[in-house]
Amino acid sequence: MNKETPNENDLKKLLHYYQNKKYKEAEEFALEITKKFPRHQFGWKVLASVLKVLGKTSDSVIASKKTISINPRDAESHFNLGNTLREINKSEDAEISYKKAISLNPKIPEYHNNLGLTFESLLKFSDAEKEFKKAIELKPNFLESYHNLGILLQRAGRFDEAERVFKKITQVNPVDFLAYSSLGDIFHSLERYNEAEDSYRKSIKLNPNYAEAYCNLGNSLRELRRLEDAEICYKKAINIKPNLVEPYRNLGIVFYELSRLDESEKILKKAIALKPNFAESYYSLAITLQKFGKLHDAKKYLEKSISLRSDYAEAFSDLGMVYKDLGNLDKAIDFSKKAIIINSESSKIQFNMGVIFYSNNDINLALKNFKKANLIDPNSKENILAIKALSIEKKLENINIKNNKRVISNFLLYSTPLILDRKVEPNLIKNIFKMNSINFDKTIDARYGNGRCSNFFNMFEDGSIQIKNVIEDLTNIMRDEFNSEIFLMDSFFNVYGNGGGITSHDHLKKFDKDLHLVNQKYSLVYYLSVGDQNCKEPGILKLSDPEDEILPKNGMIVVIPSGRKHSAVYDGRKDRVMIGLNFYTLNS
Repeated sequence: MNKETPNENDLKKLLHYYQNKKYKEAEEFALEITKKFPRHQFGWKVLASVLKVLGKTSDSVIASKKTISINPRDAESHFNLGNTLREINKSEDAEISYKKAISLNPKIPEYHNNLGLTFESLLKFSDAEKEFKKAIELKPNFLESYHNLGILLQRAGRFDEAERVFKKITQVNPVDFLAYSSLGDIFHSLERYNEAEDSYRKSIKLNPNYAEAYCNLGNSLRELRRLEDAEICYKKAINIKPNLVEPYRNLGIVFYELSRLDESEKILKKAIALKPNFAESYYSLAITLQKFGKLHDAKKYLEKSISLRSDYAEAFSDLGMVYKDLGNLDKAIDFSKKAIIINSESSKIQFNMGVIFYSNNDINLALKNFKKANLIDPNSKENILAIKALSIEKKLENINIKNNKRVISNFLLYSTPLILDRKVEPNLIKNIFKMNSINFDKTIDARYGNGRCSNFFNMFEDGSIQIKNVIEDLTNIMRDEFNSEIFLMDSFFNVYGNGGGITSHDHLKKFDKDLHLVNQKYSLVYYLSVGDQNCKEPGILKLSDPEDEILPKNGMIVVIPSGRKHSAVYDGRKDRVMIGLNFYTLNS
């Protein structure tokens, strides 16, 4: 019997080769031992492990099965075979091996953890959850299983439970940078972007070379409209991991949102070169080219993205919009319908379908899609406005004439702006100063220099009661002046300091042109304090087409068509404070 057992020195030598990562020597010596002693299990076990490390997985499976044939009740051998089978995507066979290992030794947490991973790959998510929890029960601080459980819950959309799991990990191991990153992902999914930012920054502090965390931090900052900060994060991610495609694509999106279209096109083409089969990069490049007006090039890249992802609903929808702008309404309708078949629960896709039907002079179908979009996203002002505008158009042949109502024409205000006065409440400016704001240089619009403004264009939604009353009062004033229902789209404030200003711009969007609302959209500015006008640049409101200049006064209201370009520069020593509104007239 001794002849069937290697001597102790040979076993130590084999183990020495393996533990010191001398895998080639270990393979050769293991083969020699298994040839001499074919019924000795240890040689086969080491051989199976070495072959797996060397990438010879098929041979490793054979060696593992040999160890099991020698000792069918060796739980570890069944477990090792399961690991190899799982790595070569033979999940169903791996499941059998793991279950056998557990039946022989149910108290090993790693067995349950890996069976959970196998169940997950087989889409048996409930079973996977049970196994991860069993592993944690056997080993309460088993962080790998906590991670696996947290990721499973996160993918299932059970964010509250996933959050608790990853917070548990950070309590057990405060330097687990992956747990903080996963928490950031969860907070981002829940639109808790400030908390996401904090978690990603903790992850990066623990691992300054974690490119993915920089990329995800950039995503959260982009949602917070801190686009220049997001740009820095994406560039950092690229610097750390130049072959990671996501930060290139996301940086291209940021450049697009900053209206730096040349840079957007350039970086997105880099993303495509880096990963030619990544459909999302082609899609983002197409959107940039649309903004350039390069519709034929945009069409080409949208078609490429669809060829790579046949379920890319957004690409089908935008391709429909490109065909609409090219004048091919039949194809526009066809591609938009395909988008809805893929994803009927997207507000944007339903809205685009409505725009295309409207361009095809089918108000009834357009309204139907706008209403579907509104059911999906009832907070979208564009959805609500589209429904109101088309409902009125359907009702009236001429929207500007009904019962001899007096309507101030858009055309008239191009030559003579509407100028009114309203007394400024004593504490109104103080309330403005208490509101959240960002610096002009952090915006992505025409504002620049020394100044600050409301974070978003929804000041009337989150201001004080007094500010809400002011906006309501301004809306009522416009309703009386225009003798029309007023639909308020945007509200904001600007505080100009010395050197603050706005470049020449208008307030029209593609949306306005698509729905023929250009002549119904107006912009209002209400000056609360004109500041110091005894200076070189007193903040004159300069209008174009035709040229005109208005020197503001405290309490002055100026209304112009939103399509009229305007600019202002201010270098006074005191702050200038104003409220702005963009609104539509909807005559019925």
